[in-house]
Formats: sequence, structure tokens, C-alpha cells
Amino acid sequence: MLFATPLYLLGEFIGKSSQTEVQAQSQNNKDELKPSLTRVKTNRKNLKVARFMCYLPQMALAGIFPFSAICVELSSVVYSLWGYENYTQYKFLFVTFILLLIITALINVGLICCKIVSKDHKWWWRSDMSGSLQLSFFLGYMACICYALFLMFGSVGFLASYLFLRQIYNSLHYSKT
Repeated sequence: MLFATPLYLLGEFIGKSSQTEVQAQSQNNKDELKPSLTRVKTNRKNLKVARFMCYLPQMALAGIFPFSAICVELSSVVYSLWGYENYTQYKFLFVTFILLLIITALINVGLICCKIVSKDHKWWWRSDMSGSLQLSFFLGYMACICYALFLMFGSVGFLASYLFLRQIYNSLHYSKT
């Protein structure tokens, strides 16, 4: 965060102040550049969307199908974690993970195809964040990353100091005898 913010502001300043070749030509030749296509304004009808095409049922479907694919394997992992047993099926866990990725991709592509077929032109907009939600996600993730780095570097520093002091005290102990 200490380095990212100044670099972000520097990149924004450089990006806004520099002109690309296309921008420079468009400012010099304003008369030559005209849009090649005319835009026809049409009113879109608000189509009635089926109940399963609304946001909440789609979110439920997108979560239930992948979870049902890994439910059995997840229960055995949790059982081995809390049942004090060793988990030995790592190959099956990897296959289940690959299956989870494939099912998630297929479900999402299928749901997007349904949205496009039903002529919902706002299919992309529900994934956009704005306002305080976007800020809270950014700050929350950055706080998690900063805390993880804090723990990682603190552990490395503690381990290095511990090994250094242990080496010094061992050398003092052997030098007296």
C-alpha cells in the first residue's frame, strides 16, 4: 500500500498527460474523422424474464451444482481433519478439484447463454461493483493481504533472530569451555 498508491497516482498522471498517436491525429484532423456507421436509436422492450432467470435463482444454481459435485469429498476431508485421521486420497482430491473447476465453468457459461438467449442486455452489469461496495471489497482484500504479509515477514524475522541468537549463545558457550 505504501508503494502502490504513489505508483498508481504516477501512472494516472502519466496516462492522462501523454497522448497516443491516434489521439494526436484526431486532434489535428477533426474534419477527416467522421463515424463510418450511423447509429439508429431503437427502443428496447423490457421483456418479461422467467423466474429462474432472475438473479437470486441463478446465484443459487451457480452455487448448488458445484457444491453437490464435491460434497462427498469435502465431507471426507472435514472428517479426517476433525476426526484425527490421516487423509490419504490426495489424487482423488485433485481429480475432484479439476471436476469442480470444469463444472463451475460449464454452469456459468450455460447461465450466460440463457441470459443472452432471453435478450437480457444487462447480463454483464450485475457483475460490476460501484460505490461503497467496491471500496469495501478493495479495503477488505488489501487488509487481508497486508495481514498475511505481516504474519509472513514477522515469522521470517522471528526465525532469523532466533537462529542468530542461538548461534551466538552456542558459540559463547563453546568458547568458555
